[in-house]
This record gives sequence, C-alpha cells and structure tokens, in this order.
Amino acid sequence: LDVVDFERSLEKAGECRKGSDDALAHLETALQLYEGPLLEDLYSDWCQDYRSKLEKQYLRALQEVAKISVEKGDIQTAIRYCRKALSIDYYLEDMHLYMVQLYALAGDRLQAAKHFRQYTEFLRNELGVTPTPHEVASFEQFLFHG
Repeated sequence: LDVVDFERSLEKAGECRKGSDDALAHLETALQLYEGPLLEDLYSDWCQDYRSKLEKQYLRALQEVAKISVEKGDIQTAIRYCRKALSIDYYLEDMHLYMVQLYALAGDRLQAAKHFRQYTEFLRNELGVTPTPHEVASFEQFLFHG
C-alpha cells in the first residue's frame, strides 16, 4: 500500500464535486492502491491505529463508489463494492441494509431476502441479538416497495 498516494487520491476525491466523474476516478485510484492492512504483522499501537484509520478510509471509499455507481444506474458494480466492504468488515450494519436495497433495486427480491436472512443469522449467532425494528422496517420497505 502506497499510503501517501492512497491518501492523496482520497483527498483529491474530496475536493471534487460529490458524485462527479472526477471524484469517482480519484476514489477508484485509491481503491486500486489499497492492498490490505498496513504492516499487518506489526502490533505496535501507533501502527494499529493508523492501520485502522486507513481501513476505515478504504471502506468509506468503497461505500462512496457504490453510491456513485447506483446514481449512474450500475447496480451490479455497487453490489460488487458492497460485497468487498463486507468481506473486510462483516459487522457493517448499514452495508448489509444497503445490499438488501441494491438487490431489491436490481429486481432480485429473492437475493434481497436471502441476504437479510444471512445477516439475521449472523446477528443471532455472533452477537446474540436480532435485527432492530428499524432494520426490519427498512428490509420490508426495500423488499416490498423497492
């Protein structure tokens, strides 16, 4: 990971009009530069904090590119970016709900329901909780009203 170029690309994206082609190009450059956790084998506090910061920036960039893709009508690309984010951090609650929404937008209500069921099972098995009323209402909204 070339940290300087990664952060510079994110900074340039932030200077562009949100959702613009220039912002998208800078975000995609940043995503290409990110090769995983920084100095993964080093357990120093400063490194872990910086590693976490970079990962959060990467996840935000994935989410932003997914949103821009939806705005451009490319739902499948948005789904791909969301899957990538969830492969890094499966605890991203908003990303799970966004995936359900994307599947519904793509007209794949079966996959939307399947994803929500998997998310529900994850919450129950890993955290011992159930979806919040807000999550259930959002799921129903996406599934039944697109």
